[in-house]
Amino acid sequence: QNKKMVHSNSMYMPQVTELDNLHFHYPNATFILNLRDPERWEKSVRNWFQLASIFQMTDLPEYGYPKGKLALQEFYVNHTKRIRDFAKSHPSHALVEINIEDEKAGENLAEAFGLSSSCWGQSNENGG
Repeated sequence: QNKKMVHSNSMYMPQVTELDNLHFHYPNATFILNLRDPERWEKSVRNWFQLASIFQMTDLPEYGYPKGKLALQEFYVNHTKRIRDFAKSHPSHALVEINIEDEKAGENLAEAFGLSSSCWGQSNENGG
């Protein structure tokens, strides 16, 4: 049962549109949910090239995301809830939540995956 992949009109977001396919093909996958303050996430999106404009053009209402110009923080909060709900309703998946603004994020990831904390770092800081 391979469901048809869904693409939005502006941005392909498998973390939104392909959760059922990911579950079908990888029923025991571990999901990593990066967390941060919604206001800081929005600032980061607005500072990353044209990403805010692309989000505003992306049409995903069938997944519970508003069409057209949407509040980016609302998108972030809705998406975080949707991933948590998905993991809760599909208990074969592990969900690892990491606050990327926590200075111990690397240590937390290392602990969750049994790797050295030196494997994790920040590589795209843009002031957001």
